[in-house]
Amino acid sequence: MLSTIRTVLPRRITPRIARYVTKAIGVARQPEKSAASFVIPNATPSYRTFATTRLLLQEAAVQQDAGSQTAATAPGNPTTFAGLADIGIDQKIVDTITNKLRYEDMTEVQAKTIPVSLTGADVIARAKTGTGKTLAFLIPSISKLLKSGLKKPEYPQNIGGNKSFADPRILVISPTRELAEQIAKDAHVLTRGTNLHISSMVGGTGKAYALRDYHQRGANILVATPGRLADVLSDPNSGVDMKNLETLIFDEADSLMSMGFEKEVQEIRRYLPKQKQTLMFSATMPDKVRKMISETMRPGFKFVNTIDPNEAETHTKVPQHVVVCEGMENVHPTLFELLHRENNKARKAGEPFKAMVFFGTARGAELAAMMFRRIRLPGSDAHPLFPLDLIQIHSRLTQSRRTEAANAFRRGENAILFSSDVTARGMDFPNVTHVIQVGTPSNREQYIHRIGRTARGKNIESGRSVGYLLLSDIDAQVALRELRGIKLIHDQNDDLVSKAAKLHDVDALHPKASEFARAIVEACGRLDSSLLKQAWTSLVGAYTTQGVDSMNLIRSLSNVAKYNFGHEYPMPVSKIWAARMGIPFDSAVRKGWISPQEESEVRGRSAGVAYSSRTGRMNDSFDGEGQGGYSGGSRGSNRGGSSFGGRGGYGGRSEGGFGSRQGGSGGRREGGSFGGRREGGNFGGRREGGDFGGRREGGNFGGRREGGRGGYGDRSGGGFRQRGERQSREAY
Repeated sequence: MLSTIRTVLPRRITPRIARYVTKAIGVARQPEKSAASFVIPNATPSYRTFATTRLLLQEAAVQQDAGSQTAATAPGNPTTFAGLADIGIDQKIVDTITNKLRYEDMTEVQAKTIPVSLTGADVIARAKTGTGKTLAFLIPSISKLLKSGLKKPEYPQNIGGNKSFADPRILVISPTRELAEQIAKDAHVLTRGTNLHISSMVGGTGKAYALRDYHQRGANILVATPGRLADVLSDPNSGVDMKNLETLIFDEADSLMSMGFEKEVQEIRRYLPKQKQTLMFSATMPDKVRKMISETMRPGFKFVNTIDPNEAETHTKVPQHVVVCEGMENVHPTLFELLHRENNKARKAGEPFKAMVFFGTARGAELAAMMFRRIRLPGSDAHPLFPLDLIQIHSRLTQSRRTEAANAFRRGENAILFSSDVTARGMDFPNVTHVIQVGTPSNREQYIHRIGRTARGKNIESGRSVGYLLLSDIDAQVALRELRGIKLIHDQNDDLVSKAAKLHDVDALHPKASEFARAIVEACGRLDSSLLKQAWTSLVGAYTTQGVDSMNLIRSLSNVAKYNFGHEYPMPVSKIWAARMGIPFDSAVRKGWISPQEESEVRGRSAGVAYSSRTGRMNDSFDGEGQGGYSGGSRGSNRGGSSFGGRGGYGGRSEGGFGSRQGGSGGRREGGSFGGRREGGNFGGRREGGDFGGRREGGNFGGRREGGRGGYGDRSGGGFRQRGERQSREAY
């Protein structure tokens, strides 16, 4: 073998390779271990770790999967929380769980991992989403701290010039802020009445504030996201010292790797002691997780597998429908029609309707939330999604807003959460009945984890959980190839007329499709034009990364601007931005799909996260001071176009549509129903206006400034505000 290497490689590196090969041969000649206790020994970098890690890890995972059922299941292990005291769990924790939380039976992952974790061995646990992994790692870790008699120091220690009461013994690393906050909340419950203190360090919050809280209040359990933790540990002035760490926990390890935190995890490990227990929990075992196992786990680690290879995965128990729209402009009207149909169905049956709607970008989730708050069907004053609470959560919100949104949805019985992927994994939302995914998921695993939000507990047993995948024609080819092998139902949503509606041909539209399309354009007309543009450009960026042809994409998205946003002119973009997105700028301008950008005012955005369709107002506990529900703003595009009226809006200047010069449902600029002046605002009059009024004299649905001629109010109009209340500039 060495002679072969010498014939291929330069002579100067042959001795080094020879040493690696010798080590590799030594590893290969070691006696085989049983599948139940197969271990990948840690070692200094060698030929094995550089050249055969993937092969060994895959072999290890296969053998571990095969033998895990007998490896971690010992006779006599308790299956109820009350029985945990018999194996050494602190009685205070047992009392908290059984008396205050009123939990009785443990899940499989809890029953298998808690006894093994108490032995002090490193543990890698594979379990489905929603199976109680948080308690599985918190219970044994906290119990060991309580048994050790650890207490908060009477006097602060001097750590790097900082006076600190912190003495972290347990470190939990979570991929998202929301999941980290949830873990910290669960830890607070378990440690209530003890001397242990919990601290969080997550992105989106002030670093200085987090450090001050960490040092002044003390921390025995630290819950963190990898980016913020790596930043803090690498800062010599932070005063965060992990020298006494006893337990390191990776929650959702596969998500940590798939979200690109591999570098941060490696950086964090540099500041941790070698002698510690490591607990790793993951739903899947991709190559990066297997590599992480080989680098992190000590020899003799235990593998616990609670996923039966012969049992159907959780997501397969949820009916999953796919709805393919003929164009990107059909997606929002179809989403509205689907939500309207499912909500009405639930109301008639007297059942709750609780849905999570996932988008590929934060801007997309934000746009949908703001749009559906303002949506109305023609001829009806009531919100079409009554009695639902409409909530948004995504990375553009501050951490406090995201926490408020998560709590609002968690408490809600009838609600829709418009979300980016920050909630796709780990977060516990009870009684979710519907998961709707709009557009192509980033990967197969992400699709499965999104579906997992409704594949939980009683929803599965009652058959109330259902999933929908809403795709455009551009999405369909990529998404269906990526999801090959997952059973998707294609032919049970023919009653959704919006998915195939020819929005450019008004006369041929189904009456119901016309209503939903009108509603979308009118709702977008009440939004700030900058929000529409930001959502539009974020879609370009998202699809460009998927390798979609740029000209085909811009052609489709130009229809979104025209038939969803109600823009009379193409979306204005800069030549520099187009080049960065790989768009042939001049060609796209000539075809009328985009237009050269002109300077325009950039307006703020609403920070409110929870809106009630029952009251027509933002939830006071979640909305900032001075922010109303429906507020004023530009109705048209950056170039002055309006919606359902105006100089053409949905139908163009003279071609007809929903508001042409010749009349129709809009009329000219002063047109009738759904018309209004080009300056028309949103569901309200001026600052003095009442509900659905003009100024003080305004009639139903506004009118011109004096009421009467249609429109949705005055340009300065707000909506759903009390008389005399100032309108915040940040609201729309």
